[in-house]
Amino acid sequence: MNRTLLHLFATALFGFSTGALAAPLFEESLSGAQEVPPVESAGTGQFALEFSDDLSQAQYRLQAAGTTTAFVGAHLHCAGAGENGPIVVELTLPTEAGVTGTITNADIIPPGPEETTCGRVINNLASLLAAIRDDAIYVNVHTEANPPGELRAQIFPRTPDLSELLPIE
Repeated sequence: MNRTLLHLFATALFGFSTGALAAPLFEESLSGAQEVPPVESAGTGQFALEFSDDLSQAQYRLQAAGTTTAFVGAHLHCAGAGENGPIVVELTLPTEAGVTGTITNADIIPPGPEETTCGRVINNLASLLAAIRDDAIYVNVHTEANPPGELRAQIFPRTPDLSELLPIE
């Protein structure tokens, strides 16, 4: 079995990387319908997040447009789909053209003394990645009109399409 296929097989079946190949990449579309409770918004957005192989940093790109009021915040939160949760990473405010940024371990926001971070410890990029793989992280864009959030996307791990890699004969 070639190395690429082995990596994809391990990632798809067991939820972990063999570490030999590409860093985890996540791409999501944001909408008001994903907010809890849902928000009527003409706004849309895109979010991409890619972890370095050694988990020392993660690069992100965030775009948003079509909201009627200005952006006042953008974050990664810890909670499953259909739930709201605490902020774990502050992001740069999005633009229509998109903003890029880097997340390091220093950017992880620890929970306060009275707060748990969605039932798990998120204190570095490795634990953030583990939470994403458990469907427990979402990206949220906040606006003046909707301070709790106007655009949201749950960050889901992707199962690779092995048919693209395997020759069909």
